[in-house]
Amino acid sequence: MKVLVLDDSRKEQFAQRLSSVGFSNVTYVATSSECIAVLAAQQYDLIFLDYDLTYMEVDQPSSDNTGAVVARWLSEHRMNPNHNAHIVIHSVDPYGSQYMKEFLPQAIMVPGAWFEDQFTALMKQLDLETS
Repeated sequence: MKVLVLDDSRKEQFAQRLSSVGFSNVTYVATSSECIAVLAAQQYDLIFLDYDLTYMEVDQPSSDNTGAVVARWLSEHRMNPNHNAHIVIHSVDPYGSQYMKEFLPQAIMVPGAWFEDQFTALMKQLDLETS
């Protein structure tokens, strides 16, 4: 199972959660442009997307570096190799999450998916094999 995590600040938390359930093939990216480049080149089974990335000023994320940019790209490039991946929107920003969900209606919204209880519930919901 190949996993992609888009987040600019929670790599350690995701690494701990994902390794605890046997996921070892994990790619971490911190910007929307990195994420799109990786998605265009590789296929993933599980994709975690954050909304708020690299801040320009307090509480004002750069509009060209958000998870919504990736969500829009995935929506517009439906024939990319990741069209069947499980997508999890893990942002705690309710407006950003909802905006991303508009592009990816099939995505699951799990704010704070890096927290143990949220992650455990998500894994049960997805019923994924680690192989």
